[in-house]
Amino acid sequence: MSNIKLVHSGGNSVSLTTPTSNPASNITFKLPQSDGSASQVLQTDGNGNLSWVTLPTSGLSEVDQWTFNTNIDSSMSDAFITGTKFTRVSVNFNGGAAQIGTGMSYNSSNGEFTFPSTGKYLITLTGLGRPSTNDNMYMAVSVTTNDSTYIKALRIQINDGSGGKAKSSSNRYFFDVTNISTHKVKIYPWSIGSGSYWEGTATTSEGVLSNVLFQKVGDHIMSTLKVDAIRHNSATSDAITTAADGTCTGKITNYPHRNLFLNGAVNVSQRGDSYASGYTYKADQWYIFPTGSTTTRETSSPPDGFTYYFRFPSATNSIIISQQIELEAQGKVGRYKNKTVTVSWYARSESSNKMYVDAAFKNASGGGDYTTIVAGSGSPQDITSSWARYSQTFTISATPHANNTCFSVMIRTPSSGSGSTGTLEATGFQCEFGDIATDFEHVSTEEDLSRCQRYYYRISADSAGQGFGMGYQMTSSAAKILINFPVTMRTKPTAIETSGTASDYSVARTSTYEVCNAVPTFANATIYAGQVNTNQTQASLNTGQSVLLRSHSANFFIGFLGAEI
Repeated sequence: MSNIKLVHSGGNSVSLTTPTSNPASNITFKLPQSDGSASQVLQTDGNGNLSWVTLPTSGLSEVDQWTFNTNIDSSMSDAFITGTKFTRVSVNFNGGAAQIGTGMSYNSSNGEFTFPSTGKYLITLTGLGRPSTNDNMYMAVSVTTNDSTYIKALRIQINDGSGGKAKSSSNRYFFDVTNISTHKVKIYPWSIGSGSYWEGTATTSEGVLSNVLFQKVGDHIMSTLKVDAIRHNSATSDAITTAADGTCTGKITNYPHRNLFLNGAVNVSQRGDSYASGYTYKADQWYIFPTGSTTTRETSSPPDGFTYYFRFPSATNSIIISQQIELEAQGKVGRYKNKTVTVSWYARSESSNKMYVDAAFKNASGGGDYTTIVAGSGSPQDITSSWARYSQTFTISATPHANNTCFSVMIRTPSSGSGSTGTLEATGFQCEFGDIATDFEHVSTEEDLSRCQRYYYRISADSAGQGFGMGYQMTSSAAKILINFPVTMRTKPTAIETSGTASDYSVARTSTYEVCNAVPTFANATIYAGQVNTNQTQASLNTGQSVLLRSHSANFFIGFLGAEI
């Protein structure tokens, strides 16, 4: 393999060398006779002859409009419009735009329009005509491709029926100009009778009337952008990364359901707004441990964009806010394998708390078999007294154990020492794939509630006399009630929780009801519905009768347990 080396006086050189692979034949390139203009490039004709050419520019490079400056008699027989009957529309013509580019050349002696450059042109002819009674009037754009023979390329036509009233007509023609010396245009009017004319104007006050518009549309460039990645000038990482197979990976910040947490804005709380201290589920899907603190869900002063937030007052030890994200299959890492995850949340503290993220694959909210993913106590973040957003990013390299059922994320304060105790508030929890905390994803309360009811479902009353499920009297003093679930639950519930006392519940048949003498108890359940047992003192109910479970006060509720992780 040989090359031509040009050595600079400073010692470095520039070389021209042969292709990597042996060419199919000998190749000769003939250079142009002289240097090209600035920004021109070398172009081959396919036979080795190189020439300097100017790359086309995007957009419209040529636009030129010519209007009649006088009325044109349409009864002219076999005659093109010649003379000084055309005026170019310019900035001086009633505020019209000047032509773009060089513009057309008009030869008044023979009526020819000559194009400034080769390319594809859109020609629009518009006529405002006044036909005489019962006359048909026409006008055509005639073209030649040999600078000799003209043919009609398009025409417009107005038929009269009213005598002398102005009418307009317009048409377009697409003309491929490959040689400006041979490809030209003339305008040709004619009519059946006499007395008809196409309107023009000698003054700018009347505006543009009959006219012809030339637009070069063949300058648009279709090109392929070939890059490995796309990144903003100020960014530290790529927004889009391309692959050799034609696919790409992008950091999209607004795609739906990117938040792996359910109820991230704490909008759903079937269990109410006040929760006892200790490890328990509180607002839906949030399993929280605030030592020595009664957690509440507040609305008085949330961060911008939110309605609800958790308040942990006077915690005497660590605060742990956790959610167990269900794996697609037990013991399978699935979509989490080797993924980078970013957890973000909004918080403020009255006690200079510190917060960080722990994560693990687990088989239960409270612990059990535990596969650590990250323990973030080495990098706690200082929480200020004003609402702010915090985040932590980590990569999942662990593999779940065979009986792990969830990806557990714990946003917490330290176990002890500085920053672990005091009063803390938090909301806006988001867990997503990627190394950036994107804008918080707000979803409707209806959607959040439906997704949360896969794990916990509660029926509750706000007044007496509300019905919740149908069943039948097994005996005169005991009934079995079926309660349908609004969504399919993760697994069948195994227990219920209830409120109040026996007198908060009753069963009814028509207008007759009996107050229960015990709170309902769990009977059985599937993932689609649950059954509860009720007991009441018999007075008017008989075995086999259909009955309705109803509230006897506003304290009534039944919650189905066992599907939460």
